[in-house]
Amino acid sequence: MEEYLRALWALGRDDWDREAWSEEAFVEVVTGALSSHVPQFDEVWRSADFVTGLGGWERVILSQVVELRDIEAGADAGRWNNLSVATYLECAMAAALDGVGELPPRTGDQLADFLIHGQRYE
Repeated sequence: MEEYLRALWALGRDDWDREAWSEEAFVEVVTGALSSHVPQFDEVWRSADFVTGLGGWERVILSQVVELRDIEAGADAGRWNNLSVATYLECAMAAALDGVGELPPRTGDQLADFLIHGQRYE
């Protein structure tokens, strides 16, 4: 799961702050992260909330990466309900379809909501 999120972050980091994404672009990035290059973990991400220049979606995804790394090291799963890529994406989409979010995310803020629902929605 952590590797998927790192790959998703790498694929989207240059473009998620643009005004709006097409459905095709969203699907391409979300599915592309399943098989793309995975960047190395960077300890700077542990302070992602304080790094200037990061969009809201980046703070969410990088804090999720840090939390997953901590869970793997023995920390409590806390706010995590979905620890596999399949359930994470399934729950993010289910939340969007239930009217909790918007399908597909078109902006960085909507992507942040999508990511949070992937983590927490049951």
